[in-house]
Amino acid sequence: TVFVDLVYYDLDKSLIREDAAPILDKVASLMEDHGYLDLEVRSHTDSRASDAYNEQLSHDRADAVSAYLGSKGIDSGRVKEAWFGEEIPVNDCADGAPCAEWQYQLNRRSELVLMAFSEEGKEYELPADLMDLCDIPNLGVSMDVPTVYFDFDRSTLRPKSISQLDRVALLLHERPEMGLSLGGHTDIRGSEGYNEGLSERRAEVVRDYLVGRGIEADRISYEWFGKTRPVHDCTSTPCTESEHQLNRRTEIRLMVGDDNINTSSSLNIIPSASPADPEVYIVAGVFSNKTNADRQLMELQQQGLSSASYFFDSENRLYYCYVGRYTIEVIASAELDRMKRKGLADAWMK
Repeated sequence: TVFVDLVYYDLDKSLIREDAAPILDKVASLMEDHGYLDLEVRSHTDSRASDAYNEQLSHDRADAVSAYLGSKGIDSGRVKEAWFGEEIPVNDCADGAPCAEWQYQLNRRSELVLMAFSEEGKEYELPADLMDLCDIPNLGVSMDVPTVYFDFDRSTLRPKSISQLDRVALLLHERPEMGLSLGGHTDIRGSEGYNEGLSERRAEVVRDYLVGRGIEADRISYEWFGKTRPVHDCTSTPCTESEHQLNRRTEIRLMVGDDNINTSSSLNIIPSASPADPEVYIVAGVFSNKTNADRQLMELQQQGLSSASYFFDSENRLYYCYVGRYTIEVIASAELDRMKRKGLADAWMK
């Protein structure tokens, strides 16, 4: 498994929602670009209605995903469907349980699991310049990992964060050799001692949720940093509330042993670039001041590009907003073409 995601459905419906289309478009694009990837779609319902009805509804949801991908040119033979009705909920919202609607929503889902070289005995052809894929983490397929954000002075998971963590849990169930490294943070308001404890609770709540989803505790390490590592330093210039929000977070890194295998960095302190850096960046914009870079970063994230970030080039004193970074230029070039087709017409490689 090299990539996972989740799409959700309205009650008693199998139609592909507007919020699911970008996710399925990305899956279609990955399958189009990488002929060695096939999809397993596993569909589910909430606990309302009969077992037989829900089994059929989950079947219809799997069919809907396959049909959507077919409309994007993906051969149905590359999509394996599975459906489970209400048998495998992600929470305790069983028959008669007094759950909120957003909790039922988490169970009305299709799990999208992209697998490389999944057909045993089949010989897969790769272009000569990609034959070293097996030597790089995750075969060069980008895995966006969420940053979990919190309300002011809180360490409670938001519903959106829970759905994001369900995607992380799915990936960890698929890839038992992977672990997580968590880092809890706060904004700069409050004392150092108070914020240190708050950031610890923010890291712990993410770990505890994933352990509750069946991930072994020894696969998850965590640290906490209080207010010492803000995304935005609000000490010299007052921050807006949206800038404070970006500081209130738990960062997640995918680990294999001691190696961080994220293909894109999550929000963090701005790294400095140098000519010796081996990465190739897909750049979406260049700015002479941090405020404008922050503005574009927020816009990119609102478009679903959760791995967007930026760096400061100390030589030319410019901020580079980027939507991906890679160690192999041919992979970056393919991703650039895909992003241009998806609307980032002015993106370029640095």
